[in-house]
Amino acid sequence: MEGNFICPHCGALNDELRGCFCTKCGAPLQNSCTNKDCENYDPVTADIMSTDCYCPLCGSMTVFKQGGWVVPDD
Repeated sequence: MEGNFICPHCGALNDELRGCFCTKCGAPLQNSCTNKDCENYDPVTADIMSTDCYCPLCGSMTVFKQGGWVVPDD
């Protein structure tokens, strides 16, 4: 369903127009960089895919990787 996000942590369905965090568990719905000095730190403007474990700009761990919601491919 377009306009909705499945929470990577709890699986709840969230409306993208309501914010960047899950309304059930509070987890971020958009992956971003954990490095506060990186352009991809802001989840609203970050250019990071939900499957990315590391930031393509600075190489720092992503929020989804840090939370254990995405793992690197073998």
